Amino acid sequence: MKIACYIVDDESHVASLMIDYVKRNEELRLLGYESDPIVALAKIQSGEIKPDVCFLDVQMPGIGGIEIALAIKHLCCVVFTTGYTDYAADAYELDATDYLLKPVRYIRFLDSIEKVKRSMALSKSIVKTEVNSIFVKDVNRCNTIKVNISDLQVIQGCGNFVKLYSQGIDKFILTNLSMGKVIETIQSPHFVQVHKSFIINVNHVTSLMGNEITLTGGAKIPVSKHFRTQFIQKLNSVQELK
Repeated sequence: MKIACYIVDDESHVASLMIDYVKRNEELRLLGYESDPIVALAKIQSGEIKPDVCFLDVQMPGIGGIEIALAIKHLCCVVFTTGYTDYAADAYELDATDYLLKPVRYIRFLDSIEKVKRSMALSKSIVKTEVNSIFVKDVNRCNTIKVNISDLQVIQGCGNFVKLYSQGIDKFILTNLSMGKVIETIQSPHFVQVHKSFIINVNHVTSLMGNEITLTGGAKIPVSKHFRTQFIQKLNSVQELK
């Protein structure tokens, strides 16, 4: 199956180059190009456009690529395209698949596609999903473990692996998924990213002191400045529903 690509960039000459790169590769399929980031976000969130990867400019009028990535990273791979190196740290914190500097060279574009393919392949680590649980292949135990979504407390990124911490399971589950792929699979509104390496279940939050979150059972998780506002908003919205 071909990889579905969507290009979002307000610079037409850059978009034309990326379109040409996509069309050169038989493994890729072009879904379209959008110069208006607000329109692009609406199309992806509504399901009108369902990309496997979104090539996303960082600086655009109306809404920036960082904000769009926060909203869609659970729906597809995100590859940033920009003429500035200043946003590399943001891309890392958002668990973006890749970060391409303009002008994008074709050989570098191909390298990015390989990263997209690896990211998509990681989804196979989740064997099966149910309404309230997922079955995950554990690298350490070499078996498949059922995880109740309501019991899942922490999703921690560790290099090429992710650790899942859940109530009722003595040791963490180690899987070769990305953090974004786990969130995409569980599809729960109760999870929020609080740090470049941590996503937590807000239903297990017992307190917030300074830059440290305490969870049920006493685990301490750092919250970074970049994610603090969205964490507090998520926490408040969940409490309002209770």
